[in-house]
Amino acid sequence: MPIMGFPGFLASYEVRLSAPQGQIADFTASRYGSKSDTSDSLQSGIGNIENVQGDKSTVQLGNGHTGTLAVDKSNNTANIVWSEGRWHIRVSEVGNTTPPIAEAKEVVAYLQSHFLPVPHDVGNIIVDAEGSDIHTNVVWQESNEIYGVDTKKPCKDPVQTALAMVISMRNYS
Repeated sequence: MPIMGFPGFLASYEVRLSAPQGQIADFTASRYGSKSDTSDSLQSGIGNIENVQGDKSTVQLGNGHTGTLAVDKSNNTANIVWSEGRWHIRVSEVGNTTPPIAEAKEVVAYLQSHFLPVPHDVGNIIVDAEGSDIHTNVVWQESNEIYGVDTKKPCKDPVQTALAMVISMRNYS
């Protein structure tokens, strides 16, 4: 996520979505003084999600998409990473080395029929599954702003909710 206090940081805005069970998602927007400050903050906050550790192999995700599967037994995680345009996607199973193929295929299927905004340089979609709990975080840059969508534990369908929120975003002048 964007870093407050990072050089060039100007302002931040957050909208929290709640249900009777608690907070289910939030949307954030942060503005920086320049595009380069924005890019630097984005990379510092999220790092390189494609740099996963473990034994690597290739996995078919459907619709012609191939991902890299990395199983890291020492950290008890399995990750699948791939890119679609300027979007980099990582789906992880935390606390288990079973590959999160079903969750990765859900992302691929959703993106086949829905169009995300085109990020300035790069956008990241991160899906972390820990048993039946799934957390989705989407972060992208447009000009000198960083946008983020983050789902929380009570969210009924965290992957589709996060991606639908991203797709619904529109620039307002």
